[in-house]
Amino acid sequence: MKVTVVGKSRRAGKSKAGKDYDFTTIMAEYSMRANDDNDGVQVDRINVDARMMPYALIVVGATYDLDFDRNGYLLGIEEV
Repeated sequence: MKVTVVGKSRRAGKSKAGKDYDFTTIMAEYSMRANDDNDGVQVDRINVDARMMPYALIVVGATYDLDFDRNGYLLGIEEV
């Protein structure tokens, strides 16, 4: 799915259980075109693990291709 990043925020630290976490929440805009007559845009928040793509490499305004599995979990991200 191709998305345009319209915002981002980073969360990093240590959980109460003592596990480290580091991820970026991107606000992504994408087309919800059902057919030629109905065009719409939807914005969603998607969490990206820092091991997939570090915070500094995600650019607001850039277009990315996201791959999800059948359960909706993010498998990969790459800039288009």
